[in-house]
Amino acid sequence: MTFRAVLFFLSLLTGGIFVWKYFFKHSLFISCAVFLGAYVTLIFYALAIGLPLNVFIVNFPLVLFPFAFPGIKSRPWSALRPVKPGRLDYILSAVILIFFILGIIHVMKTPLFERDGLGIWLTKAKTIVLDRTFLSDNFLNPWRIQDSPRYPLFLPLFEGSFMFQTAINELTVKLVFVYIWFLILGLIYENLVRRSGRAAQLSVIALCVIPAYYLMPDGSLHTGYADIPISLFYLSAGLLLMNYFQTGAKISLVGAGLAVAFSAFTKNEGWAFGLSILVVLIFTRRKFSDLALFLACALVPNIPWLLTLYRLPGLYQEHYLRRIPEIVPRLVHIPLILKNAVFEIINIRHWGILWPTILAFFIFFKPSSVIRYLLSVILITVAGYLGTYLFTTWDISFQMSVSFARLVLHVTPLMMLLLAHNYLDGIIRPTA
Repeated sequence: MTFRAVLFFLSLLTGGIFVWKYFFKHSLFISCAVFLGAYVTLIFYALAIGLPLNVFIVNFPLVLFPFAFPGIKSRPWSALRPVKPGRLDYILSAVILIFFILGIIHVMKTPLFERDGLGIWLTKAKTIVLDRTFLSDNFLNPWRIQDSPRYPLFLPLFEGSFMFQTAINELTVKLVFVYIWFLILGLIYENLVRRSGRAAQLSVIALCVIPAYYLMPDGSLHTGYADIPISLFYLSAGLLLMNYFQTGAKISLVGAGLAVAFSAFTKNEGWAFGLSILVVLIFTRRKFSDLALFLACALVPNIPWLLTLYRLPGLYQEHYLRRIPEIVPRLVHIPLILKNAVFEIINIRHWGILWPTILAFFIFFKPSSVIRYLLSVILITVAGYLGTYLFTTWDISFQMSVSFARLVLHVTPLMMLLLAHNYLDGIIRPTA
């Protein structure tokens, strides 16, 4: 099993290096994140056309090996070393390694027996492994017991692919979360290390020690929720969008669109993030061709999934759009929603002093235009999240207590990156 698990993640790394070599030369970790989304999406395509899950489909990235490694003139991981590292840089790097190892131990210490981890996500993953498809009676028969049958399949397919390669095991399957967490930390570190090694290291350490990632029973690394993978794709899209705003590179806009597509295939909330990006692109007066390119990359990869939804039963669905005509009387709930949101972001048990610190830094160091664009994307997304609580049939305070903290997780890595960028910009051009 150990060899197969190592082979599984090495194949993902091979695909990431392939994407880095031919598409996103400026970032190995973005390349790995984009390839991860493409990997799961292609597995979905294969199963959707009737091919059964098999060892060749799960390990297809290995065919990229002859194309990924020959001809590489520089080592992609060489960009992870600070320029002229000092003693403190080595100490901080050691601290990062210690926290990462402790995080792995914490995540891996118990099997996935949480109700949602086992009852929804992991059950879907096991079903895919046992049936070797998602087009079986277990998915299509409305009389079978399965929560959220029309929920996006990124996480079940990723978990299922790993378990097909290794074995169905509620403990070892959590290695997929360790891999995603590693990519999130690597994205932040890699993006900042060349500007300031210590800022990169401190940012990663700060993200490692946010208690929400370990303490929350309804959204941490050790559950089966999809909030960790969608955080990865939000962060990837944000970084690629930043590169697009700074350089105008179309390939970065393509990558941002793909990251949005993968986030929407992970959780429905990804559509809100994509819409927020589109709004910002429109208001910053981008070319129509750029808008069309982004929309195509964000929508086209998910067309097969959207078509598949019509074949899946629609049990236990909250149809929020049907309640839009009731919006006026529901506006009275806005103060309650805002109160719950404020109390969450100042919840020291979940976030420490992260959000007050972010607010203080953005007040003291005025953000550049590019950072303001990305902040706008985040604010519009969070506003959309909060708006959904206007249409819920649940008690608002109860639903926010179990769900809003997980929604905040989605934007936390990207906000941490923007905070570090704003700090580095501010020490160059501080404002009074």
